[in-house]
Amino acid sequence: MRFPTYLIVSLGLATGACSSISDSRYNPMNWGQSEDIAATLAPEDGYLVLQDNRNLIAQVTNLTVVNAQGGVIVHATGLPPTQGYFDAELFPRNEEKPEGATLVYEFRVLEPNRQQRVSSEVSREVIVAHFISTAKLRGVNEIKIVAAQNSRSSRAQ
Repeated sequence: MRFPTYLIVSLGLATGACSSISDSRYNPMNWGQSEDIAATLAPEDGYLVLQDNRNLIAQVTNLTVVNAQGGVIVHATGLPPTQGYFDAELFPRNEEKPEGATLVYEFRVLEPNRQQRVSSEVSREVIVAHFISTAKLRGVNEIKIVAAQNSRSSRAQ
């Protein structure tokens, strides 16, 4: 019973010392070790990039910046050319990184599917708000909202 055990141990040590077998899968010293495989969850074709179909609103008519816990809330009022504009958002330029000392946002809206009435300015107003954290406001002196025909800005407090 001791002879087979000694034989297996001596063969294992002998093949482990051989240079041609040392990196092979037949070497018992390599058993149980995993290969370094770079695992990734990224899709082979890359990530899907969605395009934003929204346009800049015609005008920004009002801008207020209100202090809130952990940052500020930016309220902006825009005026499109007709009624029916929807899905408004203050879309950050440059991934919310300041341009100089200014954070710049574009006031984007989606146009109505069919022709709408012009009516009064009050009935066409689109109001949107956006929270900006204190961390993103570090080093920022001004917040600017851009529209197609104008822009408005507010100094940071």
